[in-house]
Amino acid sequence: MLRHIGPVTVEVEPARGARDGKPSQSPVYRNKNGADGLPTTVRGLTTMYDLFNDAVKTFGDRKCLGWRPIDADGVAKEYKFYTYKETDDLSKSLAGALTHEGVHPGAKVGVWSVNCVEWMLTIRACDKINATIVPMYDSLGETAIEYITKHSELEVAVVHRDKLAQFAKICPAIKGSVRGVVCIGSNIKQDDIEAVKKHGMFVYTWDEFLAVGTENPLAKETPPSPDDDACIMYTSGTTGTPKGVIISHRAIVSGIAGAIDMIEQTKIYVSEKDRVLSYMPLAHIFDRLIEDLALAIGA
Repeated sequence: MLRHIGPVTVEVEPARGARDGKPSQSPVYRNKNGADGLPTTVRGLTTMYDLFNDAVKTFGDRKCLGWRPIDADGVAKEYKFYTYKETDDLSKSLAGALTHEGVHPGAKVGVWSVNCVEWMLTIRACDKINATIVPMYDSLGETAIEYITKHSELEVAVVHRDKLAQFAKICPAIKGSVRGVVCIGSNIKQDDIEAVKKHGMFVYTWDEFLAVGTENPLAKETPPSPDDDACIMYTSGTTGTPKGVIISHRAIVSGIAGAIDMIEQTKIYVSEKDRVLSYMPLAHIFDRLIEDLALAIGA
């Protein structure tokens, strides 16, 4: 018989004492709804590719990704949004451009930026070609970025304009392995672009890269399997060299399923009427999980 610990927690394994040279272990606890097994699917789906495609079919004309333009005087304007269908179309163009530049299934695509619409579009594009996203904290310095780039075997980096000069400094160490850079933002300094290009890498602005995808449309999508790598999450590096964790599509979908279940246990029911304000870095799995949860339900 399960021992209940509070309103939603149960003990599924008792504590164990130290033995055979192994330390003691506390009891194992789970949410009561996952006592016999953790949730693994959302609407019967097991990959982020299938989950977003299902959302596009269901919520195609609803608002999907939003941003707030800032004018030259620093004044925030009204929010603008892409619909689910527009988000899907843009991610297809991006996937076409990545494929055109030699990105293949299983390849690693990095993002070094603050949270933005372009980041989420890159995730969706990678899903379409079964590439693996490698998010990097925008607070990381050149040493950590160089390490992650080499360790993950990155092929293309999507870099915010404000980080391009720093990225150029590591190019001598990564040339020959990284194909090139897609730069987010406007008014990019030409000197920064040339500092990357001189090491044999391509450099596109975001709009230029989307145009490449429009001119070279993706011939065929490559859906990932549940156990394919969706992303490699690295730590922030505060305790030394960043550590990477490979996370499968199945694991992210399972996390979303668990989050939905736990939220509903609190009598809070999220729906397509809700919005998520992306504040925590997308390089953190919790923010990624919450944003993907919102997209899965049409929010």
